Amino acid sequence: MFRLLVFNYVNRRFLAAQRTASLRHDDDTQASLINRLLRSYVNYSLYDQADKLVSKTTFPSSAGSPQFARYHYYLGRIKAVQLNYTAAHTNLQQAIRRAPPAKTAPGFYQAVHKFFVIVELLMGDIPDRGTFRHPVLEKALTAYFDIVKGGHNCIENFSAGLCKIPSSCSHRVTLPIPNHPQQTRRSV
Repeated sequence: MFRLLVFNYVNRRFLAAQRTASLRHDDDTQASLINRLLRSYVNYSLYDQADKLVSKTTFPSSAGSPQFARYHYYLGRIKAVQLNYTAAHTNLQQAIRRAPPAKTAPGFYQAVHKFFVIVELLMGDIPDRGTFRHPVLEKALTAYFDIVKGGHNCIENFSAGLCKIPSSCSHRVTLPIPNHPQQTRRSV
């Protein structure tokens, strides 16, 4: 209960600051605050509010690449939860392209690639195996590689691979993978 009260208070302050930054045309602050708000909405699984924020704000075009990468990452996560895998795939690709180098920001690099691989699997695509050999991603994507090794229709490898995904990340992966392995069609 206390966390929710703090969340509401802090988000109100961030929204007010974002409006002020928008009125002052402070693009860097505005980009940073939009990403901060999206992060908090996604962390609390408030995807409808995050989607509403995206639809009512315009991300500044003069923002730096790392800010754009974060923005596209959060958009990709929102679209994936809404089962719009094509839009999620596009946004996650943009996040990967604009992301800082893997050695500079390995945690972000791994997080983006994890969701990218998940979305590709949900779309019915087989991710590029070269992704799994990248030194920064190799350990982080081991369980997903086991799923990919099974091919398109191997439910046994899918279930076995899911069992290997650490429970520490299961609360962050809110996509419908465990319940619906047969839903691997492209959404249009």
